Amino acid sequence: MKAFNPFLLSIILVIGMFASCQNSRKELVVQKLEINPNETAQIQLSQLYSEVEIINLNESNEVFARPNKLIAKNNCLYLLSGPAIWVYDFDRKLKLNLIRRGNGAGEYLGIADFQIEDNGDILINDLDGRKMIRYNAKGEHLNTINHGLLSYNFIKIDDVVYLNSGVLLNNKSSYRVNCWDEKTASLTHGYIKQDKNLSYLSVIEDKNFSGFNDTILYCQSFSNTIFRLTNEEAIPYLKIDFGACSMPESFPKEYSQLRPFMEDIRLSGYASRIDGYYENAQYRFFMYSYKDLRPFVWHSKQTDQIFHFSLFEDDLLFPGIVQETGYNSKPVFMDGNYVYVSMEAYLFKELYEKHSAQSLQATVQITASEKLQKSPYQQTLNEIYNTLDINSNTLIIRYKIKS
Repeated sequence: MKAFNPFLLSIILVIGMFASCQNSRKELVVQKLEINPNETAQIQLSQLYSEVEIINLNESNEVFARPNKLIAKNNCLYLLSGPAIWVYDFDRKLKLNLIRRGNGAGEYLGIADFQIEDNGDILINDLDGRKMIRYNAKGEHLNTINHGLLSYNFIKIDDVVYLNSGVLLNNKSSYRVNCWDEKTASLTHGYIKQDKNLSYLSVIEDKNFSGFNDTILYCQSFSNTIFRLTNEEAIPYLKIDFGACSMPESFPKEYSQLRPFMEDIRLSGYASRIDGYYENAQYRFFMYSYKDLRPFVWHSKQTDQIFHFSLFEDDLLFPGIVQETGYNSKPVFMDGNYVYVSMEAYLFKELYEKHSAQSLQATVQITASEKLQKSPYQQTLNEIYNTLDINSNTLIIRYKIKS
């Protein structure tokens, strides 16, 4: 048998190390999305959406506050409103009102976030109780996960729960994101070390995780970097580059309280507080803060087209009425085909009345060669308007995304 050549072995090792380094470099390539906060536009929603449906949940006598979160899944709408989760089917019929406040078995102090599993189970995260509780589709308690962490949002993939603690200081962990393994019933590892000096930046965010296919993304308000979470580490995935308006990394370290920081960042002209981040295989969306504006960014990954706007005209529902972007118009849920927006009854009535007044004025001034702008859904708008008062439940507006 021939002896193995030591020189050949060293060559193989060098090639292997080089290939490994090359793979690591590929893994660490960070995408960049360049956004100039001084160049926002006004768009028409028909540029993004092809049709719209108004889901009116006022047919029953049940009353709820504006939902903090919405999930459309299993042919149902799941709404988190205050201490309860409301479940409606797409025929607008109430299927479940889940409210279990208390300190007993299967009870929670408050719901910080929830997720719906494929089999219909409802998994909620109890911030103050430092635990997660699972209920079946009927609202019956199945089990409790005592993770012991102060945590807001979460995402569950297979048997692993990724819990966001942000900059909250936890006794059990010094990481912003922590993994709970249901198989071993234990915390396994964490991502992104917390900085104790930044604990004052504790703000409640609508959304920190976005998942599609086998990708889990994580973002925080005062960071312009979106991270991709693997089994072992948080890898920088996307950089939101605001150019000269980007907040320096050292800026938050100059403060120890949230109020003066928020006041100064508004006056400074820095863009920050990325919120409501969604991404799937086709597009990504987020909102951010700049001075007194809350611009939206819609990015088509397939065409690389960016819609960056702070004003919009919903020409599907209220043609001719210009609205500002902000929390009232921010999507509360997205999937591959639809975008969901919650609209409070008072706002719907205001927009309807503005559009009606504008249409009446246009009717008086119209000439033979002009066409009156009317919503293609005018009859539906009329019917809903006549059933609402300012105390009615929030309406859910579902837009179909243009292919």
